[in-house]
Amino acid sequence: MTKDGEGKGYLADLQDEDYDDAVSRRRQRSLAGKVCQDMCLFGIFLSAFTIVVLASLSQDSSLLVARTQEIMAMKNSTAPLESVNSVESFYDYVENFFDVLFTNTTDTELAKMRSQVMLPLDTSNRLFGTVQMRQWRVTKKEGCQVGTMFSEYMTECYPVFSTGVESKEAYGSTTNPNDPEFIYSEPDPLQSESVTGQVSTYPAGGYFLAISANATKATASLARAKAQKFIDVQTRAVALTFALWNSNLDQYSANMILFEFPAVGKVQTKFTTLVLTQRQLQIFGGSTAADMIAWIMDCVVLVFVLYYIAEELSEISIERWAYLEDGWNILDWINMGLLLTAYTIRMTAYMEIGSVGQLGAAETVGGPGRFEAYTNLQGIANKVDTSRLINAINAVLLWGKCVKYIGFFPYIHFLFNIIQDSMAYFVYFILLFAIIQIGFVISFVVSFGDVLAELNSVAAGWLYTIRSVCADIDVLPIFEKDAIVGAVFILLYYIVVILVCINVFFSIMAATLMEATYDARKAESQKNEKSEAIVVVIQMTREYFGNLCQCQKRIRQLSPALAARIYGAKKKAVEDGDVKKNDRQGALKDRGGAREEMDATGAKDDLPMLGLRSAENMSKTIKEFTPKEVMRAVEHLAGRVLSKIHACGIEIRIEVLRVQESLGQMVGVAEALSMRMDKIQRSQNKFLKDFAG
Repeated sequence: MTKDGEGKGYLADLQDEDYDDAVSRRRQRSLAGKVCQDMCLFGIFLSAFTIVVLASLSQDSSLLVARTQEIMAMKNSTAPLESVNSVESFYDYVENFFDVLFTNTTDTELAKMRSQVMLPLDTSNRLFGTVQMRQWRVTKKEGCQVGTMFSEYMTECYPVFSTGVESKEAYGSTTNPNDPEFIYSEPDPLQSESVTGQVSTYPAGGYFLAISANATKATASLARAKAQKFIDVQTRAVALTFALWNSNLDQYSANMILFEFPAVGKVQTKFTTLVLTQRQLQIFGGSTAADMIAWIMDCVVLVFVLYYIAEELSEISIERWAYLEDGWNILDWINMGLLLTAYTIRMTAYMEIGSVGQLGAAETVGGPGRFEAYTNLQGIANKVDTSRLINAINAVLLWGKCVKYIGFFPYIHFLFNIIQDSMAYFVYFILLFAIIQIGFVISFVVSFGDVLAELNSVAAGWLYTIRSVCADIDVLPIFEKDAIVGAVFILLYYIVVILVCINVFFSIMAATLMEATYDARKAESQKNEKSEAIVVVIQMTREYFGNLCQCQKRIRQLSPALAARIYGAKKKAVEDGDVKKNDRQGALKDRGGAREEMDATGAKDDLPMLGLRSAENMSKTIKEFTPKEVMRAVEHLAGRVLSKIHACGIEIRIEVLRVQESLGQMVGVAEALSMRMDKIQRSQNKFLKDFAG
């Protein structure tokens, strides 16, 4: 008998345990609801972002780009783009280019029958305004002679282009020096953009020459520019910019052909084509249902960005510096920063197109003025393309963030923990790889930078060597320059980087995988409340849909007659099977107590091995078995018992080893505590001694 106080205390403990369990279950369900809410909100946000990104694509846009690049390349012409290697060949290309624009064909005649507005290139594409020629020049430098050998000679030179040597002086007059033909134009703060080529980057502004969309005026402008030497030895780059409008798609293509005349070397050419849709040119532009849905999703994404910013700021105010310990929080800020940057760039593009006024008004007005109108779409197209690129990068990060919500699955959680545990080793590996890579890049640039254009700078050399990992480089020019040195460098790089470093990378993953596989306690310690809450959400969802899909129960409630007709035969078969099973168990009970005992203890699975479940032996009693049959059955049973004893021994040994390990850890902790106590005692004695002194 227990005392009353002990009984009440025991009952109180039970009540406390029940209360703790109830609180824990309530907390877990609350956390599960919060996790479920976060998952649903993130799913809506990710879906809206995906729709916005994919809505900016069009299969027809690629056809427009291909048609525009075909016009610019002019491969079937007598002066194709790839043949430009001098000033003379440049003028040949430009003259042929305008001949292609102004040539009358059956397609252009059909287009003119539909409308006389804008110059048609075929049945669906028209020249939007005029063609603009833009030039960058360098200043002339006197006294370029080097050394005493040429001290008596005065030479002139024109250096490599840079903003410090860019020329802004007017030039081009053949009769009156006070009335120059070509004047430098300062960049427009809103409608100006720099141009990046293969040789250099050219700032906003330059010498602009507008070439009319009228064939006669265009021919005269080209002849005058050639006669007054618009392009001469001071020229470092010329850009032809123009736009096309597709009447069927209501899309624009901003095009630029860049010709670079370097201080040394051949002429470099580059052409770009960027497509603009009505949705990218005007807020709430576009008349299709897809455009309307995309705009709605844009608004949804912006609302989610503001919501997530407020949520992250709230977490920062609560967690303080602990907020930075979670890598997902850093990823959230990167996502939101990229989204805000992309939308800001898009808004600047809308502002730029707004400064132009009504797009196409000058190009479609009646009279000869429409042949001289020019609308600069290049800057707008560059901003739209930059915004699209940022969203493409952000798409990878956002979809990668899904791991945060599906990481509770066993294999995904295991893989995620492996990557997380090996992150420190990856940082050391990347640091070591970067140091080795810098050494090889410098060696390649110093040795072969004067021969290969792909190795003429450290940045180009870095890209060249990184491409070797994908087997995307041509090393034959290196062998042609110096076979011995080139072979040594390539072999060393292949051995050190390709063979050693890449295998070290895989070894880190393999080592972390092995550690995670054989460390069960680590996996247990990595469980957190959020993972358990997500599992609870999945279980609740499965139970809900399981109850929802109980067809038999719902059919019985709605139509009992139909349920009886469908499930009656099945129920009768089950009942007949139960009756037969009961009869068979009764017969076995009559034939022997040992047989009944074996059946009652669940030894039916052992009977086949004992030889007692055959059709012949089912009718025998225990007394009818021969000693040989009984001995064989005992041997089988003894073997099974020994194997079970052996398995139990292994389990006991494992548990003993675990106990020993735990005891060893406890001893280590006790020793550490003892050392700490000794240290505290010494410090206390020293303090008392100093205080007494």
